[in-house]
Amino acid sequence: MSNNLRQIAKDLRSFVKRCKDVHYSDSLLIAFLVTGLLTFAPRLNADAATEQQEVSAATYDAITDLRQSFIRARKENEQSLKGAERELAQLLQQGDQVIKSPWASFQFGTGYTNNDWGTTYRGRGGKFLEYYRRDNDLTKYVFDPSKHLYGATN
Repeated sequence: MSNNLRQIAKDLRSFVKRCKDVHYSDSLLIAFLVTGLLTFAPRLNADAATEQQEVSAATYDAITDLRQSFIRARKENEQSLKGAERELAQLLQQGDQVIKSPWASFQFGTGYTNNDWGTTYRGRGGKFLEYYRRDNDLTKYVFDPSKHLYGATN
């Protein structure tokens, strides 16, 4: 078999797979070669052309549906954002009324609030900062001869 004949047989097999009523055999290949491509060519081209048109129409419809759904979703989002902006403006105008009231706190009415387990809250300023300062006096390193014990330098 030459390469052309093998290619024709391969193409015929792929065509027969699409047809439900026809089964491939060598006699079908010979009949196809004898009758020629002219009997099947118009039907093949017509099927492919109509199939391509159907697929392109289906994809066009799907794309237009997606575009319309995107437009619809964008409009809904814009409307919900406008509503949220209005609600935010109202909340900002109300101010302190939207903050949690002290009545809901368990520490209301006790007179103090805890900031640590052992102490009470001292109010503004909190705890005082304490810094440790070293002595700059060098007299503590001077040797005292009256002391004959360990640590005579103070």
